[in-house]
Amino acid sequence: MRKLLLFIFCFLWLLSGFAQTTKEINNVESKDFPFVSFYIKSDNPVAQPKESLSISEEGIQVDSTNITEFTAVGPAHTIPQNKNILFLWDMQCGQSEFIQTLLADLLYKMQTSDNLKANVAVFGTDANEKLTYSRLLPSFTNDLSELKDSVNIRKIAKATPSSYILEALDSAIMQIKDQTGAKAIVLFTKGNDNSDVERYKLIDKAKKNRILIHVMNIAGGAKQESFCKNISSSTYGLCYISEGSFASAKESNEENFLFEENDTINAWVNGLAERWAGKAYKVSYKSSFEKDGQLKEMNVELGESVMESFKGRYNVPKYTFGDWIKDHLVLFIILLVVLVAGIATGLFFLIRYLRDVAADKREEKQKLEAERKRLKSEQENLKRKLEIAENEKRKQLEQEKAKEKANQRQEQLNALNMLMRSRNIKVRLLISTMTGSFEYMINTAENKIGSADDNDIVVVDPTVSRHHAVLYFDGQAFGIRDLRSTNGIMMNGFKINDVKLRNGDSVSLGKVVMKIYF
Repeated sequence: MRKLLLFIFCFLWLLSGFAQTTKEINNVESKDFPFVSFYIKSDNPVAQPKESLSISEEGIQVDSTNITEFTAVGPAHTIPQNKNILFLWDMQCGQSEFIQTLLADLLYKMQTSDNLKANVAVFGTDANEKLTYSRLLPSFTNDLSELKDSVNIRKIAKATPSSYILEALDSAIMQIKDQTGAKAIVLFTKGNDNSDVERYKLIDKAKKNRILIHVMNIAGGAKQESFCKNISSSTYGLCYISEGSFASAKESNEENFLFEENDTINAWVNGLAERWAGKAYKVSYKSSFEKDGQLKEMNVELGESVMESFKGRYNVPKYTFGDWIKDHLVLFIILLVVLVAGIATGLFFLIRYLRDVAADKREEKQKLEAERKRLKSEQENLKRKLEIAENEKRKQLEQEKAKEKANQRQEQLNALNMLMRSRNIKVRLLISTMTGSFEYMINTAENKIGSADDNDIVVVDPTVSRHHAVLYFDGQAFGIRDLRSTNGIMMNGFKINDVKLRNGDSVSLGKVVMKIYF
């Protein structure tokens, strides 16, 4: 069991070390080979010394004298505008009256900080020796002028055993982790926690949520000091060791004995965003490889107490033709002149050859074009002759159909006329115009009416069309049909196109009135 716990501890220690310092290496540059440059991002805001940097190529260590640049170039992450601080008070450090006075003084000094939200929590144990964690405010607030007046610490029965400090910090992380922006916890304590496994779990949780933990060790001993420094440095926070005594401070009413200067508070507040963002570094070094166009393995380690390895590759540029030109400039110029002369001569003969080929192609193209035009003309003539023959044939067929239709119509009319004569059917037509009345006797089956001379019944009137209507007999009854005249046929006030007639019916063609008797 002890071996298993030791293995877990070593694994978590290595895991925390891997996540602590370097997050990314990118933008490897090798244009100016053998000089190689890259950028490295670190969550650790404390500047790394150049001596802690170790680089190896293909397993061969790079001499530290070849490292030409190690410069902090800015924050590793975007610096947030919002800042959030949770003050966490261990009841081992004092009673509620002094806490209220101290926190009120802290918050009062923090009023000038922009975009700052704060909250306060205390922890201790109840009568059953269980952890009591109390939020003094329901939520984080930026109204710091009112915050100091609203601090109301509930009575806690006992001070917190050391084993509960990590549990209280875990509750504090859960309270602040969802805040937007840079986040930090300021822990006031006199205790420590010897559980290394639990401590590293809490450190990993704080780093995962990007929460800095600042620790104020109130008159602590060597054990407490070691614990506080480990917690703060592992989460990139600050650790302060106080030599003051709360009891003496309370008796002498020296409320600001810890904070006679604002340096501590300024480090918590003003430096929060920068420490939260971490740092980015540019590293340049001289490689020992020649130009061969191959990918080279590179290993980088950065850190002091905790080392992290990064394995990557960079591309070595190949020795190019441009490099050869620089080394053999005179020979290159001679070869270039000979090459240009040869190209010019070749181009001259090539142009002549291409010109002759183009002339032959033009002549051939002209012959083909003339032959194409001749064939096209013959084709068009033949097409016209075929169209004329087809039109004549179509007209002949139409004439034959029209003649046949006319013969059929004439035969039909002859049959109707014979029927009328056999039945002695006659129609008396009385036409009244503006110039007078006319009477017609009808004994044929079809009679066209209009103002033109080719009609069977000619009615001279401006309101009558040239071919206005036809009076017909269909074997059963007489009827009248409009021949698309301008003014149409009116009967009983309605316009009609085709209607059967009865004895005595009256119809109007324009202004001409016709009465039919039979």
